[in-house]
Amino acid sequence: MGFRYFLSAVVAAALLGAAATGHAAPLDWARATPDAVLSAAAQLTIQDSLPAPELLARATAVRAAVRSSESARRSAAESVLCRAYYRLKSRKEAVEACGWAVSLARAANSPRALAIALRMSALLAIEAADPATAAALLREGKLAAEKANDAAMVAVTVNTLGIAAETAGITTEATRHYADAFKLATDAREPGVAALAATNLGMLHIANRQPGAALLRALSGLPLATAAKNTQIAFVLHAIEAQSLVQLGRAKEAQTLLERIMPGAANADARVLGHLYVALAETQLALQDNAAALVSARHGVELVHNSAVRRAFAELTLADALVANGKTNDALAVLKNIDATNNTLAGARADAFARTGDLLLKRGEVKEGARFLQLALEAHTRLQADQAREQLAFLSTQLDADRREREMASLRDREAAVEAKSRQMTTQRNAAILVALLALLAGFGWWRSRRFERQRAKLAVELANHQQALQVQTTKQAALERELDHKRRLEALGRLTAGVSQDFNTLINMVQQATIRLRNRASVAADPVAAALVDEAGEAARTGADLTYQLMSFGRRQNLNPVRIEFGPFLEANVALLENAAGEAQLDLALAPGVPALLADRSGLVTALINLVANARHAVEARGKGSAADGLTGNTAIGHIRIAAHAVEVVGADEHWPLLPPGTYVAVAVEDNGCGMSAGVLAQAVEPFFTTRLPGEGSGLGLSMVQGFARQTGGDLRLQSEAGKGTTVTLLLPSINSILAPCSN
Repeated sequence: MGFRYFLSAVVAAALLGAAATGHAAPLDWARATPDAVLSAAAQLTIQDSLPAPELLARATAVRAAVRSSESARRSAAESVLCRAYYRLKSRKEAVEACGWAVSLARAANSPRALAIALRMSALLAIEAADPATAAALLREGKLAAEKANDAAMVAVTVNTLGIAAETAGITTEATRHYADAFKLATDAREPGVAALAATNLGMLHIANRQPGAALLRALSGLPLATAAKNTQIAFVLHAIEAQSLVQLGRAKEAQTLLERIMPGAANADARVLGHLYVALAETQLALQDNAAALVSARHGVELVHNSAVRRAFAELTLADALVANGKTNDALAVLKNIDATNNTLAGARADAFARTGDLLLKRGEVKEGARFLQLALEAHTRLQADQAREQLAFLSTQLDADRREREMASLRDREAAVEAKSRQMTTQRNAAILVALLALLAGFGWWRSRRFERQRAKLAVELANHQQALQVQTTKQAALERELDHKRRLEALGRLTAGVSQDFNTLINMVQQATIRLRNRASVAADPVAAALVDEAGEAARTGADLTYQLMSFGRRQNLNPVRIEFGPFLEANVALLENAAGEAQLDLALAPGVPALLADRSGLVTALINLVANARHAVEARGKGSAADGLTGNTAIGHIRIAAHAVEVVGADEHWPLLPPGTYVAVAVEDNGCGMSAGVLAQAVEPFFTTRLPGEGSGLGLSMVQGFARQTGGDLRLQSEAGKGTTVTLLLPSINSILAPCSN
């Protein structure tokens, strides 16, 4: 529910206004214009340029100064007071102040004051782990800000709506809201808010282990943070950039970046500096500088001591550093001390149980290790159940407070217009009675009444149609929830597979080195039987290394080096390999004009295409063993494989690619006229180790590896197939233009 909230809500307040280096003269709230007062209130509730005690003192003085003023001015003062109590963790006083702020804004009929008060109330709901209530408040606040023509407040409210969606575990909704906030802030010339939205998107990608997409977001947000003169956001964006490079296997570049950034961050906010130290510790662990990583991790824990959520994640990195330095008992102590009573740390707690179990197993304490692993499984299960409940409440609120409410409001307005017309007709009829035209007027009134009844009947039909459309939308939303749940299960399995495969890879490397040393011994070379056994062991080790690479590809943990690739020349350079993979099947290439360059690992892309072409060859061969098939270009029994590529624009909440951020992508499709897949096989096709081939013919990791490569690159994979009619596998990869896309909004 709340562990990814660490990635945005805790950082957001400290970042948005921390760039201020000085304070302007205090505003005279009792004499200033209402617009000036509301502008000052908006800034004080968004930015944190004042220490919390100083903000409380100012808010208390302001409340006393405007006690006898109009309601809008008093509402603004209560909102600032709510912000001060919120920062000081005085929840009871903050709730009371926000309640007064909302009531006074409604009484004053001031949309701008209402938008400020509702956003503060929503932050309190998010802190209380109630994202559904926060979403309802924020949607009303957005409408109020739009009514007041306050573009900056609209952007900030939409960004906070993204935090509520992220707290509810709905990352697709959070991604859409952050992208909308980015565009709104850019259009409103608010680079600080735009940079914050880019930061939130980057943190989401880091949490979902999508380093390519996170790197793009960090690079797009840095110029905006510079334009806003907000060094705090810039430091966090650099930390995201470093974490992305580490996940991409480019730890040396991350180390160079942090060495350049860290000296200038000495006076940064403690939580921001702690974020940089955690990124530095992860970088040093990747470079096996374990002693330095331990020092950096301890600094990170010390700097975030006043934030339970941040401290939990810093302590997980500290535990990794302790293990790397051989201090297993200290690591166990750190993991067991992570706050297990705070519900917002459910994810961190589950990770702590899992890591504790792994450490105990490595120490030989099998029974105790198994117990902690069982606790980790139960914690993850409870976390998923909590997220499902919160997502259901959040989506229900979304439908009720957004689409349905607007549709019903439109119908009510139309019905009110009909009622007004009815009253007008009654007045006209009474006037006619007064001039003694009773008979004529009775007929006229009857006709008007009939017309009114027909209009009401028409409205009733329209209402029924709208309700039916709403039911269809709800059904689609449920289907999307099932798909997201399936992807989360695969993601969890991928993380487990990646961890195991790394250990296997180390063991296999040791076996390979041992077989090489044995093979070079004169005694083995002189003994044919011994030499054959050593060669057989070496071949088995190589096979195991290939399988481990596939497992790491599925788990998205292999080292990638994304580079610019022009797909046409790339395809021509590798056509021989692809034709060899196609076997006797006819291979056709079709590139749409204007296909942009893409950003991907070159060797990984070659491996992915060879896997897809090999799968297509097996499919056409399997169909050829049955009955003759219709080819892609005519009625023939010859197998056809076609590789096509074209540009795709993904918009927010795309129907086919719901988990991808908006941007320009390159769609690479591999089509065949093979035997196709049934619906049941299609549903399991990308699951690891699932295969329809005979034992020994395949590991069942091909499509899983390709999907893992696509998602680690920042894209995704889609399957379309029908039994007897062939299969199309579409690989969507980010284009190089995606780097510039956010800046062009």
